Amino acid sequence: MKAGKATKVTSRGFRACQNCRKAKVRCIQGDGSRCRNCAARGLVCVGIEEERPTRGADKIPRKTSRIVKARRALGDLGETGELDSAVSGVSNAVSTLSPVQPTATAPRRSGRNNALGASAITSHNAFPTPISPRSPRSRSRSSSPDSAGYSPSPEGERVGKTVQKTVQKGEQLLAATTRTQTQQDTKDSQTTHSSHILHHPSNSYQQATYWDMLISERMREANLDRTCSVRLIAADVWRVFSKSDFIATLFHLPSFYDALTLTRKRAALEPALVYALLAISYAFHGSTDKADARILKLKSEAYADTSHRLLLSAVNTSTFTLGVVQAAVCLHYYEFLPKLNFNIGRLGQAILIADSVIHRLALTSIDAHQVAYVYDDDGVSVKTSDDGVVGAIGAESAGSVQSVQSVQTKVPPQPPQPPQPPQPPQPPQLTQPLQPTIHPGTPNSIADGDSDSETTSVASYRQETPDMDAALRQPQASIHSDTHSTCPCNHFRESAHTTHKREDGITFRVVPRFNMADADEGEVMAEEVRRAVFGALNQAWNQMNFHPTPSLHISDSRNYGIYLSAERWVSRLPDPGMRSWSRRTITALLERMKLLCLGAIHLRSTPIDFHTRAVKIIEEAARIEVEVDKHTCTRGLPFWHILNIGFMIRLILTAKLRHLLSSSGSASGSAEAVHTRYSYFSRQQARQWLISHAEIYKECIGEGIRDAPMIFGVLSVQALRCLDLYELDKDLVSALKVAKGVLAAMEQVLYYHPCASADVKMLVSHIQRYNFEEECIKRAGAPDSPPPRPPSVQELTRYLDTVAREVYAA
Repeated sequence: MKAGKATKVTSRGFRACQNCRKAKVRCIQGDGSRCRNCAARGLVCVGIEEERPTRGADKIPRKTSRIVKARRALGDLGETGELDSAVSGVSNAVSTLSPVQPTATAPRRSGRNNALGASAITSHNAFPTPISPRSPRSRSRSSSPDSAGYSPSPEGERVGKTVQKTVQKGEQLLAATTRTQTQQDTKDSQTTHSSHILHHPSNSYQQATYWDMLISERMREANLDRTCSVRLIAADVWRVFSKSDFIATLFHLPSFYDALTLTRKRAALEPALVYALLAISYAFHGSTDKADARILKLKSEAYADTSHRLLLSAVNTSTFTLGVVQAAVCLHYYEFLPKLNFNIGRLGQAILIADSVIHRLALTSIDAHQVAYVYDDDGVSVKTSDDGVVGAIGAESAGSVQSVQSVQTKVPPQPPQPPQPPQPPQPPQLTQPLQPTIHPGTPNSIADGDSDSETTSVASYRQETPDMDAALRQPQASIHSDTHSTCPCNHFRESAHTTHKREDGITFRVVPRFNMADADEGEVMAEEVRRAVFGALNQAWNQMNFHPTPSLHISDSRNYGIYLSAERWVSRLPDPGMRSWSRRTITALLERMKLLCLGAIHLRSTPIDFHTRAVKIIEEAARIEVEVDKHTCTRGLPFWHILNIGFMIRLILTAKLRHLLSSSGSASGSAEAVHTRYSYFSRQQARQWLISHAEIYKECIGEGIRDAPMIFGVLSVQALRCLDLYELDKDLVSALKVAKGVLAAMEQVLYYHPCASADVKMLVSHIQRYNFEEECIKRAGAPDSPPPRPPSVQELTRYLDTVAREVYAA
């Protein structure tokens, strides 16, 4: 009998891990260090070696320990606000309840349980503080069923519920702040897992551990199981897709969500990509006027730091995959969002990684040996695009093209122009920096091959503006004067139910998600590669925008036409004229001009073949400029972007041609002087570009340079292009004056946003070496050199033969 009493369990405790206690299931010891339930669910088995009570005295004092944690975190972080009010509210509520229950009946705790509680608190906080003697842990609770003299009342129940809600709210805020502080300490520490990524990168190590760390972190924050935590992560990613069409168009959403929710596919996702999406999600979530907006922004920066480290680790381990490109594009998109801190170096780091990965994988069709077959945004090659559209190019550009068309090249023949009615001579126009000048006496008509060969005058599409201010500030409502002057782009608009409202409107917004769940995996992969290339291109050119920050809730209409659904939507338009014009909207023309500029940058070949392909690129750029002149829907910045890129194409190709000729051999005498006069741009085009360049900074940037630090990249690029223009033609001394004005804007950005990078200092000092005043004094009274002109194939052949003979004689 005594033996039976000895074996009877007198306490309510038994050995069980924390996960089994929460799930209220029996904890069965397994073969290893985990129980069967934790092994089946893939959880970490904690607390199985301890015998802890599950009910009674141990149930309620656990909430008081949370108050202690909140006070400790409040003391470590120094934060005030909602967390402080939550803790103070809990303390007040507990103090009001303390007289109800006598202190003599305080719950007893064993030494083992006290040690376990202290160790849990110490592991949760990085720098624990000693418990105050007046801590709520030493107080008893009126809600304990074992307390003597306990009599429940409605007021006590109401206050008890208030205490519980306040504790839960404070605990959620505490989890957010504590995790942010822990990640900040982890970044500076050298003893954590993430610190080894930079020193000993291993992609397999990341793939094996980052999901468990991320899910466990979310489980601690939300106090949920593993399945619900994965769903919360998926919900955070969905916030990005719902608010940013640009990010949503980079992925095949059904495949991405399958990989996100299924355990067997989850390890294939790139770690940097997941953390980058979470950083963008919390940046969106923290952009509101919520009380915890700052905490959400801190979490966003912590996720972005982790994504940057993982991205560098992937590159260091030679991991060049599509996920790395997508992660780099998403990080570059994140750097443009409003944040607490702005880093100029990070803005270019992500896009450089994307460009290097694209170059390694050869994901783009704009390589040097395929420039003749560059595909624009609709998948139509430059070789055959708009063969029926023959435009008037301007006097200089027409002369440069005709000088090359006189020789035999591989340029595709153009169909003959229909006869044009005689037009009266036009008076000379005023200087308009942001608009191309139509010279008198040149043909001003364009034959549209896709609209029944209807001849349309350029002047009928054009809205003449007297000065630049009118060009920049002209409202769109004043354009629709008559049928002929109405730009067809205005038809490509949808209702406000499908587009987000914007001041300048969104042209031709199409839902660009190819969300067919039964799509072929090969087609999905090829389409995601195509979108990643165009996404990286768009993000690189996004620095050309002079807006402080892009809006967070608009669709990025610059991605028009490169997606399967958009192409199908265009093909189903009932009006043939609309199908023809859809490829000639401002956004579509801007995309095609970007691709041509990228093709000019990557063009490398022998001098004669280089010249042949360069002429084809310049012809297509001139054709696009004529198409732009038909528009009356958009003036100002988008218009100037296209013309700016068109001139940069000519500038880059000129510099490359001279470099090729100078590196071919050491020519002397007249041959050397001849090749330095070869140019694909005229001085009139250069002066017009410089005037518009100076005016666009004067009119559009103005006082807003402090709020637009992300344009530092385009400022530096444009200043260097001005210096290149002066080196190519010494008579254009005004280029140094424009570069000096751009340098002042760069210094202003660095004054408000300091950067200690050595490359930035070297760039600024390089631009400062050129002195506009000294060069003007040197050039005073000196005659102008002959204007530059494009070469011909015969001239290039003679020059190369001369160089070869000199090299052979030497």
